[in-house]
Amino acid sequence: MFKLIAYAEVTSYLLLLFVAVPLKYFADQQLGVKILGPIHGVLFVAYCFMVIRRSNAEDWSWKQTFWGLFARILPLGPIRIAKRLGMDLQPDLASERIRLRPLRHDDLEALYAVASDPLIWEQHPNRDRYKRDVFEKFFQGRWIRVEHLP
Repeated sequence: MFKLIAYAEVTSYLLLLFVAVPLKYFADQQLGVKILGPIHGVLFVAYCFMVIRRSNAEDWSWKQTFWGLFARILPLGPIRIAKRLGMDLQPDLASERIRLRPLRHDDLEALYAVASDPLIWEQHPNRDRYKRDVFEKFFQGRWIRVEHLP
């Protein structure tokens, strides 16, 4: 969700800056600013909220939180921050009995230990997924990146 909001916020800012504002001042068209202005404002606040929410959830330092918020002032800053943080399409989910979190590269051994039995894959269309190289190829690029801000 963080990456989606960051991209939407930057897109609204660029549309406002390079389409709506020039139309307002050079073609006397107010509609673009009246529509995009509030949309950008909501996305700006949503981005700041997501930075603070994520900084609390991941125990960022005050410096990391500052840079996450300061990035909003730079034209493409939120995209850079979102890329450094990685995708968060699969958030941590927790209950009393189980905790689900995004896959990390450290999980490969445990996953392979569970899935390496050829009998599990008998009915599956990819019957050779129990082989180490096929298994690793399937998960290639699907790991969440664990990085921190500067």
